Amino acid sequence: MGGGQGKSSEVKKGEEIPKTSDATNKQTDEQSKTILLLGTAGVGKTTIVKQLTMSWGSGLSDTKKLELRDALRRNCVKRVMDVVNYAADDQHEALTAEPEDWLFEKVEELGMKDLPKLSPEEMVAVGEDIEKMWANAAVQEIAQRKITNVNDIQLAYDSADKFLCKEGDIKRVFAVDYEVSKQDVLLVRDPTKDIETTKFEYNKEAWFVKDVGGQIHHRHTWQTAFDGVSVVMYIISLADYDHFEGKALEKNVLMESRKLFKDVCSDPRIMGKPFVLLFNKSDLFAMKLKKKPFSACPEFEKTDNQRDDESDQDYAQRCMKYLFMYYERAYAQVLREQMNVEEAPIEYYETCATDLDFIDNTMNAVFSSLLKRLVGITKSMGL
Repeated sequence: MGGGQGKSSEVKKGEEIPKTSDATNKQTDEQSKTILLLGTAGVGKTTIVKQLTMSWGSGLSDTKKLELRDALRRNCVKRVMDVVNYAADDQHEALTAEPEDWLFEKVEELGMKDLPKLSPEEMVAVGEDIEKMWANAAVQEIAQRKITNVNDIQLAYDSADKFLCKEGDIKRVFAVDYEVSKQDVLLVRDPTKDIETTKFEYNKEAWFVKDVGGQIHHRHTWQTAFDGVSVVMYIISLADYDHFEGKALEKNVLMESRKLFKDVCSDPRIMGKPFVLLFNKSDLFAMKLKKKPFSACPEFEKTDNQRDDESDQDYAQRCMKYLFMYYERAYAQVLREQMNVEEAPIEYYETCATDLDFIDNTMNAVFSSLLKRLVGITKSMGL
């Protein structure tokens, strides 16, 4: 099955979803309603789980909220410290504004603090230091540079910058009575480190989503999550089209994601299962395309750049169609060679997982489609 972003607009808020019979419901147990959430690091898997938990699940526990608060503060402190430490490295290009000695003294002080053990008042003082350091001209100059080629670290920097760069946010985040808001929860970088299964309810039925998180780097472990799933939701960051990593920056992140995708759909336990591709970070993608064409990705280097008569939105949509075909070909090849099946059960949706309206704008459409497909599979099996 082919698919596209147009499917998202087919389901209107409040639209009735096809109901399954009682007999079918008995067959569609936990296994048949379990979704495997996959993707490379930093594409938004954990953010999607947070959205499902807050909107359709039991909500975030107080413990989880405290963990996210601590992660946000930790990320902000590390970001500022790393920027100052970079300034101390003689290998960087000359700075317009030279860093002052007090910055390095503050970094040394912060490095000796155990953040989780600080009193609320001490945490406020840390926030005041961070705010002052971040406002320094040399720090601001370096913050505009790319100071790491490690994707995981850059993702943490990007998350911290969303708070550091917003006026008043540092003071808010380090305040005595600070509690994470829903938007904060979605923006803070706190990747999953273990395989986690989250339960939520959709259409008055229980669903489960498995997030392999950091286990994506330990395949002998994360592949155990393949057992008992009926749908694979594979997340791709559209903003990765011009990202390169590796010692020589020889690996395009988007192309590495597609390699992983092909490995995943070749696994016998999920081969032939329905796949949903979520093209995430569409907001960043739209902004980046204005400065750098999609052809910056080696796989699409021969792709036409934005045409004179083409709007920004039309150009972005065309690029996503090319990207979908790139992934669809991989799955179709696997099914053709391994199962002698010509049509790949795959569709895609354009998403922005940090959008407060993400559930209404995207996930209602995704799950409506999934429910119809699962009902169809059940009927085809005579259940």
